[in-house]
Amino acid sequence: MSSELVFYIVSAAAKPVAAVSMRYDCKVSVYGKCALLSVVFEDGHTVEGCGCTIFGALHALMAESGKHPGYFGIWKNLD
Repeated sequence: MSSELVFYIVSAAAKPVAAVSMRYDCKVSVYGKCALLSVVFEDGHTVEGCGCTIFGALHALMAESGKHPGYFGIWKNLD
């Protein structure tokens, strides 16, 4: 995972982040959700997003973040 992606995710966080990780399961079918992004906060709370690609996983993480009030702020637009 690129440092830019990690920085983008951490920049959107409203609470201190302990870890950002990505898992990719190559055994999942072509249209399966094989990419998983996980954000673990210092208090142990975890927010995840999964998709067919890393970009799909990021989109899902952004959508899921809205269900966790106080853990994420505003996601900046990507240029």
